[in-house]
Amino acid sequence: MITKFLIFTLIMFFSNIFGQEITGSWQGELDVQGNKLPLIIHIEKDINGYKSNFDSPLQGAKGIPFQKTVFQNNILTLDASNLGIIYTGKFGNDKIDGTFSQSGMTLPLVLIKKKGEETVIDRPQHQNHLIIMILKK
Repeated sequence: MITKFLIFTLIMFFSNIFGQEITGSWQGELDVQGNKLPLIIHIEKDINGYKSNFDSPLQGAKGIPFQKTVFQNNILTLDASNLGIIYTGKFGNDKIDGTFSQSGMTLPLVLIKKKGEETVIDRPQHQNHLIIMILKK
């Protein structure tokens, strides 16, 4: 009986340590009035916790930093206050389900772990004018 309890405890311990792997690249799409804007968020561990940045491939923007990245109790919060952007999502089942807020607009954004060198969906450039205005505010 003690052996079974010890094995169960070890399994739970390791699943908590390795089951919450938030680092890496995460990909999702914002739906802005019917226009899809892919975003890629890169999260890495550092001395103080986590740091992150994001890419907006259709706009040619890469490495836009978040000033604050917090991951506690399976909740990820990304803050780029200088751009008026806040993302909050719940991590679970290999995805992060949350909301992306900017300049008073709140949109759902589900992030899925990006594997390898997948490319984002390419969309015609004429669909980006509205999205560019939103991100530049």
